[in-house]
Amino acid sequence: AGILTHRENVIALFEQTFDRIYGENKETQLEKDMLVKEFYQNIINQVFKQAPWLHHYVSAQHFQKLDYLWAGTLDGFREYFTRKLRELKEQVDTLCPKTTDKGLQELLLYVLGNPEGDLRLKIAAENVHLNYSYLSNNFSTKIPLHYSEYIQRVKMARAAYLLENTDLLIYEICDALSYQDTNYFTRQFRKVYQVTPTAMSP
Repeated sequence: AGILTHRENVIALFEQTFDRIYGENKETQLEKDMLVKEFYQNIINQVFKQAPWLHHYVSAQHFQKLDYLWAGTLDGFREYFTRKLRELKEQVDTLCPKTTDKGLQELLLYVLGNPEGDLRLKIAAENVHLNYSYLSNNFSTKIPLHYSEYIQRVKMARAAYLLENTDLLIYEICDALSYQDTNYFTRQFRKVYQVTPTAMSP
């Protein structure tokens, strides 16, 4: 819940729980390791369950995959889990900016759930049954970027996911995301990720 509601101290809360588990003397080292892994896995599962739109931008397996080999250091084990959770939090913060406006929140969730749809503001407003003028006037004042910039951010994140996880060619991804010009798409992608789309393909 802390990750999805943008709580600043959410990583610190995890670290405190981690330290408390290892500070107890009831379980063996192996039992503590298993308990922390289960705790972490439950967090990942719940975030993806409560934010199904995340599947368009990153796979749950990315966070479930243990790329850390136990080396006997508790600090290394702790660093692995906090690094992964920090990455997940940054992904959520970037794609779903914090807002107290329920209408804008609904719009954000619609966009995130339909990255390959028609995301023109007028069309999106109709789909979430909200007033176009209200959204147009309030988006950039309540969320620190213009709607067009936000759509660009979402589409680039979706493009990065498709490049890394599918066999789609760049022109096919452009087509899916409604980019008519592959050169323009490549320039925008490089602006965000500092690499070309080709460099990100498997």
